[in-house]
Amino acid sequence: MSRSNYLSLDELCQLSPEELDLAARQLAAGFTRDQLQLGRVLIAMQMTQAQCDFGCSSVVHYAAAVLRQPENDARTMRRIAWHLEDLPAVAGAAEAGQVSWSALKAIVPVCEQHNEEEWLRRAQLLSGKELATLARQESLGSDEQPGPRSTELRIVMDRETTSLYAQATRSLCEELGRRLDGQEIISALCFERLTGSAFPNETTRERMQREMVRDWQADQARVEGVVAQAEHIAASAARCSARRSSSESEPMRAASGTPPRVAFSSSTAAEASRQESSRWGTSVPPTEDGSADGVSSTTDGSPRTAERPNSPRGGVGCRLE
Repeated sequence: MSRSNYLSLDELCQLSPEELDLAARQLAAGFTRDQLQLGRVLIAMQMTQAQCDFGCSSVVHYAAAVLRQPENDARTMRRIAWHLEDLPAVAGAAEAGQVSWSALKAIVPVCEQHNEEEWLRRAQLLSGKELATLARQESLGSDEQPGPRSTELRIVMDRETTSLYAQATRSLCEELGRRLDGQEIISALCFERLTGSAFPNETTRERMQREMVRDWQADQARVEGVVAQAEHIAASAARCSARRSSSESEPMRAASGTPPRVAFSSSTAAEASRQESSRWGTSVPPTEDGSADGVSSTTDGSPRTAERPNSPRGGVGCRLE
């Protein structure tokens, strides 16, 4: 589906599942490319101060005033585009539509040149949420507690919920005797729901903290299991593809008259000699130690070597590959 070919909802409903899947993949890949390219444009404008020609003090101001883009989104696009200047493999995969925009946002804080290939492989296998969990785990380090450092929460509330939230906020502020910010209010409401008190004592807080740490560790273990499973599936798919390619090449080799490859296996020299002797109707007398002398003769009396010098594991035999 070309970028200039926009279909109505009725026309899209007439497409087959395969066509809808192809359209969705192309649009998702195009979204990632557009976001990345817009970030590069903002960087170029910042380096050349082009935004000043439009009465804007910064490129973020330009994105908000002229492009009508949220400031946080503009900062994210610029940050990712700048970071990918040093990561050509990830940038190429993003331009090819192999990495989603959510995956880029998750791996950019921890992806560097020395671990670029590893994070690229993960970005192609895992979801953005799973990547964010792994990135937090790596950025925290082994000496710090697991779990997210911070989460941005955006809530759209109707009039009734807004009124209830305002009443709860006013009640909590009166109980504590000071003004509370949004984070403290949400924390107090959660504590009251879980422990029965909006402002529990230190013992209760420590117990809740231990439970949260266990939850974070369980979440990390689950994501690590998903990573291992995805890597196993990718490796199995690669092996199946290699076997399929090999099996498809055998008929082509036979049709072209190319003889199959021969590889020596580990059978004893005596067994190989007896097999060859039975095939040609001759006998090979064993030596004093019971093994074959390594030489047999054909029906015309000419000598024929039955043992291959320096064969692996001291034996001869062959199998077709």
